[in-house]
Amino acid sequence: MLIKSFFKVMVLMTAMVVVGNVEVFGIAEVVVTAGREYKNPLLFIKGISGDAEIAKIAANDLKLCGWFDITTDSAKADYTISGTASAGSLQLTVTGMKSFIITQPLPAADRDHYIHKGVDMVLNKLFNIKGICASRIAFSVKSSSNSRAKNIYIADFDGRNIKQITKHTNLCVEPEWTPDAKSLVYTMYGNSNTDIIQTYIDPLRSRMLVRMPGLNCGAAISPNGQTLAMISSRDKQVELYVKPVNGSSMTRLTNDRAVEASPCWFHDSSKICFVSDKQGRRPGIYVISAGGGSAVRQPTLGEEAVSPHVSSNGSIVYSCKMGGHYTLAIISKDEKVKSGVIVSQAGDWESPCWAPDNRHVICAKNNGNSSTLYIVDTWTMKVRQYMGGYDMTYPSWSNVF
Repeated sequence: MLIKSFFKVMVLMTAMVVVGNVEVFGIAEVVVTAGREYKNPLLFIKGISGDAEIAKIAANDLKLCGWFDITTDSAKADYTISGTASAGSLQLTVTGMKSFIITQPLPAADRDHYIHKGVDMVLNKLFNIKGICASRIAFSVKSSSNSRAKNIYIADFDGRNIKQITKHTNLCVEPEWTPDAKSLVYTMYGNSNTDIIQTYIDPLRSRMLVRMPGLNCGAAISPNGQTLAMISSRDKQVELYVKPVNGSSMTRLTNDRAVEASPCWFHDSSKICFVSDKQGRRPGIYVISAGGGSAVRQPTLGEEAVSPHVSSNGSIVYSCKMGGHYTLAIISKDEKVKSGVIVSQAGDWESPCWAPDNRHVICAKNNGNSSTLYIVDTWTMKVRQYMGGYDMTYPSWSNVF
């Protein structure tokens, strides 16, 4: 594998307010673009014998996980995978620069999930990551029969096993997975107020986390599972608050005339990243201690920076406005990846969320009439569509479980 850091420049012929690692030459803005020259190992899938459906799911995981490039020429492959699949187990044999065999039992009650876990075992041994396949993605879907309604759906990493979680005639948006990937917190807009609800997946059951007059939204539970961050207008201003997940006391972290939004947690549960327009009335990204204190503005690109999400290694992905449209950028804490723009394609790229492998990001791409979910590889800047056929927004990627 060849890994080489590099800078790629993108010239936008427009005048902009610039923050961060951007140089301005007249009216042309030269933007440092993230990524690196990274060559995935070549994988030859020799064949998985036995149960054809199990073999198909496993092979599809290997193609979609983003950690291999697939080759049909076995002589060029860095790795070859073969295996056997039966109703009770999946065995995968890996040969190449590393060689090993994994055996994954397949309980009948949740067969597909355990197939995903088997492929994640391969990724763990080869790349020392938790995996990506045994995770799920939540998102909001606009109802075709009611233009005002949006409901929460979930699906597997590969887009299969789609399940509707909420069935309401109003808006259910901003789903966020809890750390154990067993439930979601989200905002439901009523006629006069907004509520924050937690819904468990199996079996489906819900409970109210926050119900107060005014705005209550942007809920996110800390990685240690103890604290809820949220936005509320309970004191007649739109501010950032924290509260115990199972308690009622609330602590206000911001106190100004600015509007706050989109809180998300750092992996150690000590800090919160959020959006505020406190400087120049233009939204920017800030970090504050979960215990309170001064918020620190982060160096970002573009006229506006919104919808941040923090990976477990501390990198922040966000949506930034450049030339009248929103693209995606990162503030990287990975020494192999440069901070900067990660999408070069047209359109509005919104609401990014990290995958559990700290490499891939899912987001909504808005084409003006509807939104579709895409997955972006921050290492190579390759983009693929996750799912089509719905008007989808607010994606959230769970931990592996």
